[in-house]
Amino acid sequence: MRYVQIACIGHARFEQRRFGEGAALLKEARQLAPSYFNGAALLVACLSHLGEAAAAQPAIAALQARFAASSVGWTSVMTEFLFRSPDHRRLFTEGVALAESRAARLGQIG
Repeated sequence: MRYVQIACIGHARFEQRRFGEGAALLKEARQLAPSYFNGAALLVACLSHLGEAAAAQPAIAALQARFAASSVGWTSVMTEFLFRSPDHRRLFTEGVALAESRAARLGQIG
């Protein structure tokens, strides 16, 4: 359960716009529990806001695989699940959009 504690602190750092700290914590949480997709979603946004969208691609691929059968995309699911504040939702979706646009330019996602 340590991964949940670490991911929650990473989530808080994301909301505080402390993306570097958040990314480090969320990477640790992903190492402890690779299937914990909440941490993966937040990691994508943190890395993108740091200008490291390329580093977010493995997490994007894992999320796309996890939500492949969903009628809505992983971004919509995670946005609703993780955030109540419209400002935090916007910050998250902007980060994801940065990562996905970079991946699309590189031909890594469809």
